[in-house]
Amino acid sequence: MGKESGGWVNGESSGGRWKVVKYHPIRCPDCGSRSHRQYGTEGRLRYHRCKNCEVRYRSWEAES
Repeated sequence: MGKESGGWVNGESSGGRWKVVKYHPIRCPDCGSRSHRQYGTEGRLRYHRCKNCEVRYRSWEAES
């Protein structure tokens, strides 16, 4: 990966630039496990299924 400067990271392999955002790992609302499978998206809405207790839940990608 490239050198970080002012919130941007240079992509050495593709010559592009990407905005760096903070990632917040999600947990299952029932058992608290971080082990999940994302099985669909609709815009900023993501659908997940917990690999531990198999409950299905949604997450929303916040605006940055």
